[in-house]
Amino acid sequence: MNSVAFVFALLGLILLTGFIYLNYPKQWRRHKFFNVILIVFHIIGTLSLAGIFVVYKRIPYEWVKWTISRWGSIYYVVILYLAILFGLRLVARFIYVRVRRAEHKKFTVKEIHHLLDKRVHSIVFLVISFGIAFYGFFNIGNVIVTHYDIKVDKACQRDSLNVVFFADTHCGAGTWSFTYDKLKKEIEEENPDIILIGGDVFDETTSEKDIEYFRSLVESFDPPLGTYFIYGNHDDCRDDHTAELMREMGITVLEDEMLVVDGVQLIGRNDPVAGQLSLDALMGKVNKDDSLPTIMLTHRPEEFKEISAAGCDIALAGHTHGFNIPQFMGRNIAYDMYYGRKDYSGMTAITTSGVSAWGFHYKFPAKSEIVSLHITFDE
Repeated sequence: MNSVAFVFALLGLILLTGFIYLNYPKQWRRHKFFNVILIVFHIIGTLSLAGIFVVYKRIPYEWVKWTISRWGSIYYVVILYLAILFGLRLVARFIYVRVRRAEHKKFTVKEIHHLLDKRVHSIVFLVISFGIAFYGFFNIGNVIVTHYDIKVDKACQRDSLNVVFFADTHCGAGTWSFTYDKLKKEIEEENPDIILIGGDVFDETTSEKDIEYFRSLVESFDPPLGTYFIYGNHDDCRDDHTAELMREMGITVLEDEMLVVDGVQLIGRNDPVAGQLSLDALMGKVNKDDSLPTIMLTHRPEEFKEISAAGCDIALAGHTHGFNIPQFMGRNIAYDMYYGRKDYSGMTAITTSGVSAWGFHYKFPAKSEIVSLHITFDE
């Protein structure tokens, strides 16, 4: 995140903080001790966020990075959940008052007490927000394997194909060293013929040490049909820096191009930030054979209907991080799908929730995952 974007994000956070503060009970706001705790909490949280998005990859001490990532993630989640919950409270109260007035009914003393008493609401909302924040911090490190069986009604020179697909490792603030050990163990147990990486391996918080963690991971595998990578929106595509790193690790980089791998056509689509071709231009460039099975590897779950119409049999995407609140409440709703498996006129589309998340070490209720595909072909 550049400095300008961070300033705007900080201003938005300050506005949310003010909104939350005004929704606390007056009795609390009058106490000096309460205000001191709030000030300390917000100072530590803001400094931690600045540490994540401004200097994280240059911090030499792992314990400092762990502390910054922990408190920055918890602070961010608590503030957003409190804003959501207090906002819902205002909306619910407004609707209730309007309904009662429309029915020409007077409020009882008990009803007025529950409507105006912010103390109980505030305590409940704080418990919920901190509980979700702490759970999400640990939940992101619990990487699971999601299995899908897919039948492709096209002939191939092989009967089946075992694929491991993962995306959004976000090596840096979103991923700790033990996560790579978990990934290695799970992927080895799947015994894949081929490994596909759907982008956002790195981001703005990635340090040289994080790169070496990832290098150690991928170089421990030797799938017979190789490992393939496409750009995500956070991978550094300037001067082919990420592509060079991947090739040094023995990974094939697909940049709006197609390879035939043991009878299966594999198309790797660039992310828009890396200069993506239009789908028509891409399909015209690769000149695929419609009689062969085709897998489209794309970072964002977009244009699945068009990809299906272009004759692809499987489309694999990431980017959304799954049903991850509050992130899900943004642009992710507008994508063709945010998570799971869906059929598009005979094409199987799969969107993974990803291994990690950008910037924040947090996932809830989404799970961190690796996708394992067992693909069979028509003999």
